[in-house]
Amino acid sequence: DVNVKGAIIPAYGSTGDTVSLINIMKGDSPIVIRQSALSSLGNLASPQDLWALYEKEQDKDLRLQMVSSFGSMGAIDQLSQVLKTDKDPQIRQRAIRSLGNMRTEKTGTILVDLYSTETDVDSRKAVISALGSQNNAEGLISIARKETKDVELKKDIVTRIMNMATKGNKAASDFLLDLLIVK
Repeated sequence: DVNVKGAIIPAYGSTGDTVSLINIMKGDSPIVIRQSALSSLGNLASPQDLWALYEKEQDKDLRLQMVSSFGSMGAIDQLSQVLKTDKDPQIRQRAIRSLGNMRTEKTGTILVDLYSTETDVDSRKAVISALGSQNNAEGLISIARKETKDVELKKDIVTRIMNMATKGNKAASDFLLDLLIVK
């Protein structure tokens, strides 16, 4: 019975029974049960344990939930792996947003490098947004200098840089001045 199984899962979580929760995730239980087990695992499992589950998971909603868990854990390596291996744009964008919620010095370079290789426009927009939420003017300036094909993306980047310049960011101000003086 799904209701009985659903009532047992919080008990596994409160007792720290990671093994039982991982076994539920590996099994063929209904998605609602697996989602509940994953919610309980978020505070107990290591990023490596969760990654082992992620690599085998076929359900998109569960993979999205795992990406959110990686973000909560600060699991930069696993989020980077998601970006390298997962082809689903929605999952990739969630991983990008999760990286954007972390400290710039740890994730800024990853996001800038990703922008150069990313072909999906919505994922590129997610990178711009993530760098903007980090107030990472240097990262935005770096991708602004590389963006030569998509005028709308370039406008978005420059607008975010302009907003940072109005708040006293010197790198952003210097970049805008360079734009005005360009040949």
